[in-house]
Amino acid sequence: MASVVFDGEISYESVGNLVALLDDVKRSISEDEMVTLYFSSNGGEASASMVFIDYLESLSNEVNLEIVGNGILMSAGFDIFYMTKCQNKRILKGTIGMIHESTTGVSSRAIKQNGSMDRFRIDEEKKANREINNWYKKLGITEDELKIIKNGDDLFLGNARLKQLLKNTTKGNRHVESEEE
Repeated sequence: MASVVFDGEISYESVGNLVALLDDVKRSISEDEMVTLYFSSNGGEASASMVFIDYLESLSNEVNLEIVGNGILMSAGFDIFYMTKCQNKRILKGTIGMIHESTTGVSSRAIKQNGSMDRFRIDEEKKANREINNWYKKLGITEDELKIIKNGDDLFLGNARLKQLLKNTTKGNRHVESEEE
């Protein structure tokens, strides 16, 4: 068994470093060995998380991959853990989570300017938040929990709730599918 630990913020740099490390591990193990990724993240860049999800799904088709949630699974870290299609997942005791709608750092002036890149980014973010809220609903997030998220607040999830949501993603080893899939 080979193990890799990630505990940090999701960025293109951290994802690139982790991909390089996992590629090295993949080359060094025998075909039947399991690669365990202990994953903890306070979140980070949503676009970098999509790259990492894509990589992990590809890796899980090549090696026996296990993803273990530990510590904190927050924001983009939560999305990576739950959105990645991988048959072997578990959550360690004491792990907590948090989800919220993503936000773009744009000026308030840009909100009023139609035709600007910032206005476009805000509109696209609203669409993405609607899509992810639909995905959260399929995952098992309740209407009351969704209200918290839609109000712009953080939704904190304890260990038992995280484990309950994990069961929803692995029923019959089929993961919650998004509208696009």
